[in-house]
Amino acid sequence: MGIMVLISACSDPSEIILDPDNNQIGVFYIEIPLSSSMVLLDSFSTTRQGTLVAGGDISPFFGKTEAISYSRLSFNPGGKVPTEEAIFDSAKFHLNIVGLSGTGFSQSKTFRVHRLNEPILDTTYYNFNSLQFEDETIAQGAFVLKADTINAVSMDLEGELALDLFSKLKAKDPVFADLFAFRDYFPGIAITGDADQQVTASIAPGSGTGISLYYHYKDDTVATVYPINTIQSRYFNQIK
Repeated sequence: MGIMVLISACSDPSEIILDPDNNQIGVFYIEIPLSSSMVLLDSFSTTRQGTLVAGGDISPFFGKTEAISYSRLSFNPGGKVPTEEAIFDSAKFHLNIVGLSGTGFSQSKTFRVHRLNEPILDTTYYNFNSLQFEDETIAQGAFVLKADTINAVSMDLEGELALDLFSKLKAKDPVFADLFAFRDYFPGIAITGDADQQVTASIAPGSGTGISLYYHYKDDTVATVYPINTIQSRYFNQIK
């Protein structure tokens, strides 16, 4: 005696009916219209997309590609600042490199930090956007980097800028009254690499990327640091 088992009734056209004597599956379907459009590679928003990108690549097929990152700097207006008795020690610019792509990691790779000549606006920036920045650097360094790990590197901050920042902090200059006043004085930074060196770095914005001013007081055995970094700062990346 043959027995036919139906999984369920077939009132719903999306249901599947199994016939053990036939061993075939029948499927009903409906057509859904979908719209499509072309997304151009030169029209992606790079505003606050997770990392700052700097460096580049030269390929015989794709040609030369260069990435430049732009960011504001930030500080805590209510934080403790050095008093008139504070003694300046040094100033560093840190990069918290969290990802690398490229070749030749046994050789040193160069990164540079420049001061912006114009502000970063509260708007959406795309990878074809750019800002003007000074040719001279405020920090630069060459580093032997390790792939597949975090590379926290530091460079000396340009001496005149370091002393100017520190003196304004001690004097409670109005440029440190709030972030808007500070951006008028220091619009932000651009970070560049060298495409000829065949490496692109992904740099995490935050407390690990930015300026550290080190100072102490008489009889101190440990230096105190005042950070001016990219934490909660607006940034974007340009891809050339």
